[in-house]
Amino acid sequence: MRPQELVPELIVGNVSRSIDFYKDVLGFEVCQQVPEDGVPIWAEVAKGPARFMLQDWTETLSEMPQLLGRPKGGITIFVLKADTQDEVREIAESLSGHVNIVLPLRETDYGTVEFGITDPDGYVILFSART
Repeated sequence: MRPQELVPELIVGNVSRSIDFYKDVLGFEVCQQVPEDGVPIWAEVAKGPARFMLQDWTETLSEMPQLLGRPKGGITIFVLKADTQDEVREIAESLSGHVNIVLPLRETDYGTVEFGITDPDGYVILFSART
């Protein structure tokens, strides 16, 4: 098999809340939502080439009951690569005070500018650009 792409599916506590976060805070668009009307149990959001699928935790357990007792999330860092360092700085400035910051804006010794936040379910999103 030759994979066509890798799209993370985040298991979340509330798909509507996650859609609102990715759409309203980070500027993503909703590509698909199931069901189309009513309370969503699954959705896909995208911004440019970056995409996430979002699935309700209860729905996940109904499909895969062997996951019961396991924590959702864990420590996974999703890196959204920006074109320029200035873009990362602008994102950090615009999100400051509106999100949970886990990594303040910094320049690294390995040649990047980075800024990290969490989404409502604790997933880490790192904005990064090379120097």
